[in-house]
Amino acid sequence: MPSHFHYSHVETLKGHETPGAGDVLEAAPEQLDRLQLALNQIGFEMRELVIATASAIPPDCSVIAEIGPRTVFAADEVQLFGNYLKGGGRLLLLLDPLSEISGDFERLLLRPVGLASDAAIVVDPLNHFRTDSDKVAVPYYPTHPITKRLALTVFPQARPISVAQPPSGVGVVVLAASSQDSYLKSPTAVVAATGEEAPSAKSGPQPLAVALEGTWPGAGEDKRFRLIVAGTSKLASNEYFPYVSNGELSVSMLRWLAEDDASPSVPPQPFKLPEIVLTSRQMRDSFLVLEVLLPLSTALFGMLMWWRRR
Repeated sequence: MPSHFHYSHVETLKGHETPGAGDVLEAAPEQLDRLQLALNQIGFEMRELVIATASAIPPDCSVIAEIGPRTVFAADEVQLFGNYLKGGGRLLLLLDPLSEISGDFERLLLRPVGLASDAAIVVDPLNHFRTDSDKVAVPYYPTHPITKRLALTVFPQARPISVAQPPSGVGVVVLAASSQDSYLKSPTAVVAATGEEAPSAKSGPQPLAVALEGTWPGAGEDKRFRLIVAGTSKLASNEYFPYVSNGELSVSMLRWLAEDDASPSVPPQPFKLPEIVLTSRQMRDSFLVLEVLLPLSTALFGMLMWWRRR
């Protein structure tokens, strides 16, 4: 799988040299060190593949992963991806709001299977990470091999994935979506000093990640492809990989693409200090219970006991 990977060292908290449960990984937030370590633990290997100079995908490559592209894809690169999928390839596309996916990329890779994507950021006032409404929290999932063991996941600054009717022979499953209160904003919009922005006309649940499999339009029936498109690459980065179930989701996506059913389904080691992460609604509910209801109930029972004994 191609990626711009930079390996960082592991510092231990317990004074031993062998990486273990007490180790903390120090790495650049935008890199993929934690993902590589998780894949190495189950027998996968990541290596870089320069699509711009490649004439074909190496036969020993199980999955191609394009994570957070920033430059415009050349026509030859798009054609290589298209031929790969037609031949039964497995492709992971983790896009970002600023990823350049118009032109040939959208025409040849997304539209043929009923997908599209606006250059926007999904904002979810109901389900989000901490107090950041552009970091969408997803607590519910459809039935799918990728999501069957997931708890909460976070999609930071994700672009929406529009899903239309797929062609015959292609199945589509929306793996994650925002709540009905969500809306879109421009990725380059300047938010007012109040921190608020009016919802766009396109509001409602927004697909954040979709999985497709079947026969690519125009390909032979024996060439079955698998494709995952998600609206953010941050969920697999060092910064967000350890949080909630983001690491499990990233690894599960790659395992499903590779049809890997033999590796053990265990949560990846995050190499991070443990902490409790709550959504905005969970934080609000916890505050109401611990800071409001509990003191009031204590005062109420105290007054009741005083009244009965006076």
